[in-house]
Amino acid sequence: MIKNVVIIGLNYEYNIEIAQSVADSLEAYFLNGDEFVNYQLQNKKNMKELCGVEYLKAQENKAIKGCAEFENSIITIPSHYFLRDNQYKNFDNSLIIYIRFSKDKLTKQSKIGFVDEFIVPNLLTYAQKDLELEKLAKYIVNVRNKKKSTIEDEIKKCLEEYCEHK
Repeated sequence: MIKNVVIIGLNYEYNIEIAQSVADSLEAYFLNGDEFVNYQLQNKKNMKELCGVEYLKAQENKAIKGCAEFENSIITIPSHYFLRDNQYKNFDNSLIIYIRFSKDKLTKQSKIGFVDEFIVPNLLTYAQKDLELEKLAKYIVNVRNKKKSTIEDEIKKCLEEYCEHK
């Protein structure tokens, strides 16, 4: 039995919209991993200045591990948190769905002013992160030029298919 559904990808703001919509339609709890980390650590800037980068990262990792303790939730986590120090291992009992954007599509979104602080760093490491997320995901949903409602339907279909095989 799956504990949670983790929706991951390189366009975090898009993932939030999709995950929130899927959670709403399934009447499930939605957890925004980035907001959860910020809530848990409240003042990351001061923590970094006073305690150092390594301490901040360790605290962020603890918060991400805390996300894995939720149950029956749709969770989205920025890929840099998910991949850092193998944090994905905390989600072994979760269904991981990768929403894949092509590098070209991510590049276009960054150029048209799409505000997602994670896109530019993800573009710099696209090939590596894309490969890692592909390996970790049970299902991959390619965005291409699909409507958000189509992506949501594909994710729900993945959930149905997964549950039928369990």
